Amino acid sequence: LKSEDQIRNIKVISFDGTTTETINGVEVVRLVDLPSYPYTVPNEIAFRKLIDYGLECDLIHAYNMDLHPAVGRVSEEIQIPAVATLNSYSLMNREEVNIDPSFKRKLYELTLLRAERPRLLRQMLNIDVFLPLSRAVKQKYVEWGLSDCEFKIIPNMIDPTFTSSTKVYPPKPSEKHLSNLVDLVYIGHLRPSK
Repeated sequence: LKSEDQIRNIKVISFDGTTTETINGVEVVRLVDLPSYPYTVPNEIAFRKLIDYGLECDLIHAYNMDLHPAVGRVSEEIQIPAVATLNSYSLMNREEVNIDPSFKRKLYELTLLRAERPRLLRQMLNIDVFLPLSRAVKQKYVEWGLSDCEFKIIPNMIDPTFTSSTKVYPPKPSEKHLSNLVDLVYIGHLRPSK
């Protein structure tokens, strides 16, 4: 999208049930409840459901990392451009991103994921632009096999228009709120990959 383009309509396609509802004016269509592993299975199901659904849009934005291969296949099949947010490392070996895998995950990485990863990666290569959340995420994916792809880094941490005068909750009475200092709380994993 160019900056002068306007989004006319947004629809969310989800894979966590089988209902359709409107949330804040956005239609949310749940096509099926997908299993998590092995990645080949949910990607195949998602691909078939999306093709059967008959997407009518100008652009697909994939946010669920596990399903990026399916979105790449759909994009190629129906000739609709796709962008994909890179917000996790689900298709990579956990140790490559400084995460200790469980025994079950390690076994999966050494067997089935090792066998299915090349095909999943080829399908992802059909995505037009990847949107990593940081330079570090981009670098991991470049090293992983997306080196010839187009990237646009779009962080999702803080809106650049945020200022200390942007109040969501009443501030605590303290001297630091009288200055330009902002209290920020991070909630998430404390590991080197973060």
